[in-house]
Amino acid sequence: MTASATATADLPAWSALQTSALLVRLTDRTALAVEGGDRVTWLNGLVTCDVAKVGVGQASYGLTVGTKGRILADLFLVNAPERVLLLLPRDAAEAVRELFEHHLVMEDAEITPRDVVSFFAHGPAAAALASKAAAAGAVTAPLDFTGHGGALILADAAVASAVEQALDAELAALGGRRADEASWRAVRVKLGLPEWRTDFDETFYPQEASLETRAVSFSKGCYLGQEVVCMLQMRGRVTRKLLPIAFSGGVVELADRAEVQTEAGAVVGKVTSFVGGAEARGLALLKTSSGEPGTALRIGETQAQVVAP
Repeated sequence: MTASATATADLPAWSALQTSALLVRLTDRTALAVEGGDRVTWLNGLVTCDVAKVGVGQASYGLTVGTKGRILADLFLVNAPERVLLLLPRDAAEAVRELFEHHLVMEDAEITPRDVVSFFAHGPAAAALASKAAAAGAVTAPLDFTGHGGALILADAAVASAVEQALDAELAALGGRRADEASWRAVRVKLGLPEWRTDFDETFYPQEASLETRAVSFSKGCYLGQEVVCMLQMRGRVTRKLLPIAFSGGVVELADRAEVQTEAGAVVGKVTSFVGGAEARGLALLKTSSGEPGTALRIGETQAQVVAP
């Protein structure tokens, strides 16, 4: 992990997020379309977010978990007219589809892979971008993922080129910016946003990935894996947790999956994402005993501390 690839001071991207729009193309995502009269109630029994509360034209972030409560994939859910669209990691989409098919018995629901080009617009001008994309034929839905406003944009292959042209034209008019991999990493790490496969995977419970407040409803009805997820929430017994950390002083480079220690030298975790620079930040999987904000840490010769999510 080097600062040349992940500089904290990516001022254009951060400025676009705060004042205009930062557009991220979700190249690592693919879609499943769920159709049929029972699509909402059936999906509500398979994902952690409350699908019943996601109105048509709206979106949500959630997870699908196994019977033992561990994450199978994270997902963005868009309730479009006559179908629900699920944006899933490409490396998990087929396993999720097979799991859902296994739990499809008598319900009026059908799952179909969907060839889409997807974008996530972040920032106060995200709605304006979404409006232009919708006029060009995209399916759009508001979803604030960063605290600065946001919208998901999904385009079928037939209209993808027109949608992308409309987005680029509107970005230029608004003074927005496209995010490449490095600039989005800089933004998401600064905001403490974990990423599938980089920071968490199928070995994690939602609470270990610090996604229980972002992606899980604890007030809706039953869903696959709910018993374990709710029990962990009530008992608070996870022994590790993904947390944001801040480095002391400028840090230019860090070894991949660098070991995290206490000041006394005890190993308490590893860094999963790193952004170098004068105000270096990271995400680290830590023992919960060392996870309180302000806890002093050491990564090699570098000092760091846990910061509030």
